[in-house]
Amino acid sequence: MHWQDSPPHKAINFGAAFGLPDSPTMFRVSILRVPESDSLPTAFAEFWRRVLTEGPEQCSDAWTVLLVQMNLLGGGFTCVFTGTDLHGDEPPVFKFSSTALEAECYALPECEPGDPQWEADYQALEDRCLEQLVAATKLEPIAGYLAALRERRAFATIVCDFDRTKQWPLKL
Repeated sequence: MHWQDSPPHKAINFGAAFGLPDSPTMFRVSILRVPESDSLPTAFAEFWRRVLTEGPEQCSDAWTVLLVQMNLLGGGFTCVFTGTDLHGDEPPVFKFSSTALEAECYALPECEPGDPQWEADYQALEDRCLEQLVAATKLEPIAGYLAALRERRAFATIVCDFDRTKQWPLKL
């Protein structure tokens, strides 16, 4: 596995079509690329290490939520520091991209849109991924990093779907 870091750049303004102004905030994106041969539990621990040790120091104090945005079709998820309304993300952005997760997601049987069996299979895959992600926070040194951050500030941990319409707590 390896980290791929981008230089700071402006975020894409998806609201431009609706007349929303560009944000002047410069974002750095760090992607943990995990090949199929690497252990997912080890990769999740490495992901949390970087999020918890580098992320908060690079953010302003405006964030109140550590958000995990699922995208298993893209191989994983994105983690951002944001506000309670899940808008106003703070740089940096951390992404997790696993070829094994992506392959497992695309291996689900093709079904018609809205098929309940596909949705149940996808949900089972997402739940398994989240269980492993949470399990990584229970082991040292990640548990210590998380505890130290919680001592410095209060924040919620939330999971959401790709377009942030569904959200639920992530119990870390």
